Amino acid sequence: MATTLNLDVQEQEPTSSSLLPPLSPISSALATSPFLSQTVVPVFSFEVPIHESKVIELLRNVIIPLNDRLTSIVHIDKKGVPRWKKIDFKVEDHVVVVTFPPNLSRQECDLKLRDYVSKVGGEGFPHYETKPLWEIHVVKYSNNNSGHDSLNRGGAVIFKLSHAMGDGYSFLSLVFNGFKRADDPLLPFTVPGGASRINIKEGFGSKCRRTAMKGLNSVPSVGKILMAGSCLGDDKSVVRSGRPRVELEPIDILSINYPLDVIKQVKSKLQTNKAKKKVEWRKERDKGGLAWREGYWFRGTSVNDVITGIIHYAIHLYKSRKAPNSGSDHKRMTTLAMLNMRMILKGHKDINEMLKAGIWGNHSTYLQVPIPNVSPNQNVDPLYFIFAAKKNMKRMKNSFVPQLTFPVINTMKRFKGTKGVADFIYSTLNSTTAMITNVIGPNENMTMAGYPIKDFFCIVAGTPQAQPHLHGGVLVGAVECDDNSREEIHRFPSFQRVHGRILSTHCRSNSPQER
Repeated sequence: MATTLNLDVQEQEPTSSSLLPPLSPISSALATSPFLSQTVVPVFSFEVPIHESKVIELLRNVIIPLNDRLTSIVHIDKKGVPRWKKIDFKVEDHVVVVTFPPNLSRQECDLKLRDYVSKVGGEGFPHYETKPLWEIHVVKYSNNNSGHDSLNRGGAVIFKLSHAMGDGYSFLSLVFNGFKRADDPLLPFTVPGGASRINIKEGFGSKCRRTAMKGLNSVPSVGKILMAGSCLGDDKSVVRSGRPRVELEPIDILSINYPLDVIKQVKSKLQTNKAKKKVEWRKERDKGGLAWREGYWFRGTSVNDVITGIIHYAIHLYKSRKAPNSGSDHKRMTTLAMLNMRMILKGHKDINEMLKAGIWGNHSTYLQVPIPNVSPNQNVDPLYFIFAAKKNMKRMKNSFVPQLTFPVINTMKRFKGTKGVADFIYSTLNSTTAMITNVIGPNENMTMAGYPIKDFFCIVAGTPQAQPHLHGGVLVGAVECDDNSREEIHRFPSFQRVHGRILSTHCRSNSPQER
């Protein structure tokens, strides 16, 4: 298994050439806080055996030169300001090779891999002042002599990256610049939904009305964000235990695949069948359920709205199964939906242009999206959860909340220091039910160092979350949960068939027995 890595760093006075700009307030908190340690862990699996020498060659010649942060440690200067400092180190010291025991089936190897990923992600980077904040773990599946070697061949490569270096889109630039297309290595990757933003000219009156509406939407939203980071938190439920330091407990990782075409089919169905009808929701007390009637527009529903609604509906089904007698009164449940700010703040026209720019750092903010709290005894149309997600996310986006998050944190850093920022971020994460992050991967199959990649998933260790990402036309949802929920989620069929429920023509009257 993995051994402790020792990197021999020569002590010397920092020079102007070795020191880089200071860390942002968010990166400073993520790097130096003893209790706020988040690690981005992309996992790539292969059908063929992997040799570490090829991985080291790729790191040294292609990936590491992409950004100075991959060769830097965190240096605290005389004024107490954390800065990136470039150092010399051996790439081999950051590569850990793990070989699984022989005579394991492929399924057993995959389960053992997920246990190893959860262990690696929870270790963090305590030696941030002496070692660059990344590691690569090469996992080899041992062949056996039982005549089924072909089933056990292969392995995985685990990237362990500190969130202090950047967010998911920072590390995605490594994939786009360091990996190759399987069909043609000379062609660039493409991403789904890479349409350019359309700039619509507005008159002075329209701009004033839009600005005033943003201001009205911002006041309650900013208040909720500040209270979530201090005193206001979600209620305890079967999804959120509320135990202190729950992020230190063992976790299980589940990945669930949805064809992107199915997600788009849901989106198209909403827009074609309901775009010309106004829909509003009302409680049917006699039937004990939620139904729709004309009164609200579904036009403009996005893929993100559908994904968020599916996750919220899955949480509702899980809660209904685990606590069928629980009511819906005074149950506050929210998710943090991460929002990439690069296209908003940096002016990139589309995702391809943003990825080519290779901007590193944490340029993401979050939206607090309430989870509809419906009693398990109520019949509920799954489309209601998409409707609610669309409505809430549209209101949050149509405000100044995304633009105000960074100034608020910068002001907090000025008055309370890095510890105050870390306390605020940790309290926000700890007081919400789940977090949803969405990273877009390439449409095409990939190769790494010449090895074809079978599949991959990504988690952010240290927070309870559902993390969907898109790759090859498939939405892959990586869900982190505790060990006690492993068997329950594995045998919870509705969690994996939410899209079928939504597309079903009979989904408006799901009864609790059908769950």
